[in-house]
Amino acid sequence: MTSAPTEIPALPGGWHGTDLAADPDRWRLPLPDDVRDDLLRAAAEVTPEGGPRGRRPAVSERTRALVGDIYHRLAGEPGLVVLGGFPVGEEPDLVERAYVLLGMLLGQPVAQTLDGRLLVRVEAYDPGVKVPGAQNTGIPNAQPFHIDRAADVVGLLCIRRARAGGLSLVVSSRTVHNTLAERHPDLLPVLYRPIPVQTPPLRGPAGEVAAQWCEVPVFSQVDGHFAAYCDRHVIDMAQRFPDAPRLTERQEAALAAVDEVVALPGLALEMSLEPGDLQLINNLSVLHARTAYEGDPAGQGRLLLRLHIAFGGSPALPAEYTAVYGATAPGSFRGGLLRTPEVQRRLGTPLPAS
Repeated sequence: MTSAPTEIPALPGGWHGTDLAADPDRWRLPLPDDVRDDLLRAAAEVTPEGGPRGRRPAVSERTRALVGDIYHRLAGEPGLVVLGGFPVGEEPDLVERAYVLLGMLLGQPVAQTLDGRLLVRVEAYDPGVKVPGAQNTGIPNAQPFHIDRAADVVGLLCIRRARAGGLSLVVSSRTVHNTLAERHPDLLPVLYRPIPVQTPPLRGPAGEVAAQWCEVPVFSQVDGHFAAYCDRHVIDMAQRFPDAPRLTERQEAALAAVDEVVALPGLALEMSLEPGDLQLINNLSVLHARTAYEGDPAGQGRLLLRLHIAFGGSPALPAEYTAVYGATAPGSFRGGLLRTPEVQRRLGTPLPAS
């Protein structure tokens, strides 16, 4: 079990939303026309499942340079990129292949659902529709700050915006940490100690494995790597298991302090994702949220395509995270919900830096 320090100083880095809003060049990048055309050309060599036909499709030096820029912004500061001008007006199948291809250039896309889907549609839909492993993606209600389970990098490609609402909010986990160190130094160490969370359902060698619980710290520092795993929903879900430890008063107070901090004016960056905007965030250094939006029963309302990527620039994680990610070594293949024998063999293998 990870030991927690009793006094925790502020971390280097972090940013405030007001600063990023005033300097969009830190996190917004345009997709040059020649790179767009190169991605569309190379996308023809990618199968719908995301695997290349033979070797990984070759791309131009200009495309590699852009991918390298995105990679370094995700691995360092600000841990966030919005790539504008993605060609969402092309045939849907080609758009999806180009999107998965970009994920392959950054790292390795991982399965988000128990039936192995790499892309999940985030849109309001009939609540009676069940997507195995992709619960809550069709709920237009506001989503509080959280991270996505079992992902290093989260991509959201806007195909259609909502008629009203649906704003995206992001906040630096380091800034949240450092604000807690300033405002609640007595509670910050609590978040370095394991807290029960629900683990996602997985498909292992013998078939589907039901959701369980494990204990992980909200904040961690391993070999100089900082990571945050902050999601109140999965913490609350773990309390449904009768054998999971009950949250203590100190843990409840520490989690309430996190809610207090992320709501502070100026801490988060708010943005409206427009068609063709691709938001990429380092899931372990940036928390994200969403305002409520209007659902469209005609199926023409807000639609985002979500991609989860195992990332060569990912941080080391404590051993407790193995139950969620499958591996904890930095820059290794990990995450996803599909744990077939082939995936199991790949867990923990190094990913190339971009």
